Amino acid sequence: MKSTVNTNSLKIVSKKLNPEIEGIVNKVVKNYDFEDLSLVVKFYSYRSMLFGFSQSKKIAYFKFNDIFLEEVNLFEELFPVVLDVAVGKIEKWELTRFADEISTKVSNRRSRVKYSSFTPVGKVYNLTHLSEEFSPYFESLSINGIFWSKHSSRKKLGSADMLNRVIIISKILDSEDIPDYLIKFIIFHEILHFMFPPVRKGKRRIQHGDEFRKFEKKCKYYENAMNFLEENDF
Repeated sequence: MKSTVNTNSLKIVSKKLNPEIEGIVNKVVKNYDFEDLSLVVKFYSYRSMLFGFSQSKKIAYFKFNDIFLEEVNLFEELFPVVLDVAVGKIEKWELTRFADEISTKVSNRRSRVKYSSFTPVGKVYNLTHLSEEFSPYFESLSINGIFWSKHSSRKKLGSADMLNRVIIISKILDSEDIPDYLIKFIIFHEILHFMFPPVRKGKRRIQHGDEFRKFEKKCKYYENAMNFLEENDF
């Protein structure tokens, strides 16, 4: 059951409302004049989005990831800046830069906790070594690490955790029967998800757009990897 707090024109909606968050919101909004606008602050279990802002003629919506209910200090940093953009006090590009900083802090904290039991060292391959040639991408895209999955999946050979900035490779590839160039290609493929995030076109969510596919084919392991996947029914 969702808990909802109303204070005049302010509504805070969350499945697990944190009293500290409520206090921060109520304290901060007193410093802003939204005239006739009603404010709605919502918390969602987004997979990849940290926060968002939209506005209609009567309502200003502020949407935040549920992780801020735990990362209270970071929410306290972020919320006033989002409001500054909403009232035109600062430009949107300034929020983007600040949001990147917050995102890095959040992802670093969460990935250390969530993936503390994961390892890049397999029985055959060490993903840290295999990904060394892609280290410039890891640095520029703020990717926190790369690990073997806990379960073997033949259907999903890799995944990019956009929120925690981590790459996971299916441990089914940790085998002497698998050439290292295939794993390197999968690593590169997952890196591209950070370079070209999914976009929505109507009701469709496109993960592999034209730019993604174009860039993917530039990988020096592309042809060999594609041939291996086809020949081995992956």
